Amino acid sequence: MTAESNEAVTSRQGAHHQSSLETILDGCSWQYYLGYIKEVPQPPKPHALIGTSFHSSVEVHEIARMKGDTLPTLEAMVELAASHIESEFDKIPDQMLVGKDKEPWDLDTLIGMAESALTNWYKVKLKDGSPSHRDWLRDYEPVAIEPYFRLQLVQDADPIGGWIDGVYRKPEGGLILVDQKTAGDFSRWSLDGEGHRYQATMYATALVLSEDFPEAQNLSDLTMHYLVSRTRVGQVERARRVTVQPALDDVALLGNRIRLVEQTIKEQNFAPNPAWILCSPRFCAFYNGCQVTGELRKPPLQIVRKYQNG
Repeated sequence: MTAESNEAVTSRQGAHHQSSLETILDGCSWQYYLGYIKEVPQPPKPHALIGTSFHSSVEVHEIARMKGDTLPTLEAMVELAASHIESEFDKIPDQMLVGKDKEPWDLDTLIGMAESALTNWYKVKLKDGSPSHRDWLRDYEPVAIEPYFRLQLVQDADPIGGWIDGVYRKPEGGLILVDQKTAGDFSRWSLDGEGHRYQATMYATALVLSEDFPEAQNLSDLTMHYLVSRTRVGQVERARRVTVQPALDDVALLGNRIRLVEQTIKEQNFAPNPAWILCSPRFCAFYNGCQVTGELRKPPLQIVRKYQNG
């Protein structure tokens, strides 16, 4: 299931990941084309940087737990996240450093958001009084942290690939999947988990088909747990856990999505989608060149045909 480091540089090189499927089918396929096919350079994005720094700190904590080493304190985890953010902050364009309220973000804002998420994860109980994410995970034995998978799910299509945040063993036996998330609010995180079935199915299928995890024989043996930590600065709001049970029907739906993506790529049928929620200078590195100046925007089909026909 795991890949050599030179193979697993990015899950988007020669493999579909859940985020790439969402970008092409539900979001802006032109953004995907520019970023991952044409490989136009992109600066770090604030939200992604917060998420990456958060993941790095949690990963260090859980690897230490798996090895039986001394666990890092919350302060040490925040310091690690802050160091990562500081190293990348100057590369972020000014138009991305603006919040929903149009207030500018500075370095301290991003570090504060990462600190809020880590505090959420480390010690804040959920609304129903159940333990924090960290304390909840203590009931489960870490089996693998960030294992890479690469799976040929659909014939004559690129494989699916990516990293699973964590595979854990339940006290009574059997495995669960865990994915760590950061969010400013829970608008995308309803407790039924319906918006996240494809990712859960992708990860669970990879585990079932892998020889590395013999305990996982069927999708029904696994559950996917999304541990969502809040990034709100100034108040530590309660985190949320969303559970998804992968099902065989979802595998067929995932396969259909991969076929649609393959068709889009084969036919070069990419197009901007200004109606997409992430079509904004806050989220898209190509926004100014696409929606403002037009230099990166896909030309109308009749113009393309004119040049193709000479």
